Amino acid sequence: EFMELAESMFTEELDALKNKLNSKQWQFVCLLAQGDKTPHAACIEAGYSEKSATEQVRKLLRNKYVVNARRLLEYQLALHIGVSKKMHVEYLLELRQNSPERCGVAATRLMCWIR
Repeated sequence: EFMELAESMFTEELDALKNKLNSKQWQFVCLLAQGDKTPHAACIEAGYSEKSATEQVRKLLRNKYVVNARRLLEYQLALHIGVSKKMHVEYLLELRQNSPERCGVAATRLMCWIR
């Protein structure tokens, strides 16, 4: 029940963010959210040239849409893996503080539901 609620609350926000990113940026976000790649490696695998990767990583990690999409994807992955209540609260606190307004409201509602 909680997972369904969390998924539905953030899917709309994630779709909106995805629409603001080009395919390389979205690929970078997906690779980085999985947690097993450095930003530099994710950048190259997403299709950016090795030559410009360092500068691209700097730009990507400053892009608010990239940052928020990464946070949301990491949270969704955590939901599927099955994390502790404490971890859910930590993710939700971060989302509430750093994400767009709609997402912050959803995070607050989920935190109330957890408690």
